[in-house]
Amino acid sequence: MKLTINERIVLFELLPKEGSFSTLKILREAREALELTPKERKDWEVQITPQGAIQWNPKKAKTVEVNVKDVQDIAKAALVKLDEDEKLTDQHVTLYEKIVLNK
Repeated sequence: MKLTINERIVLFELLPKEGSFSTLKILREAREALELTPKERKDWEVQITPQGAIQWNPKKAKTVEVNVKDVQDIAKAALVKLDEDEKLTDQHVTLYEKIVLNK
């Protein structure tokens, strides 16, 4: 799935921190796939602010193909739950469209 840097960060944060052993192995692999590589961090001028926010140069950051197939159901459930609870934010919109609405 092609994801922007923001979508990768949001999806990374959506993934649960707990689960069965087999689920945790899948989640670990997904987090590794979503994590920004050192080259991406350098090329896209990624910085972490003193407040802990992640910033990057939007002119340099690219959409990249990330294998998230194994966690799509988990991410979909999390996004649907946020929607039902009316807790979606603007950051979730494009990811919701891609994962839940299959756009």
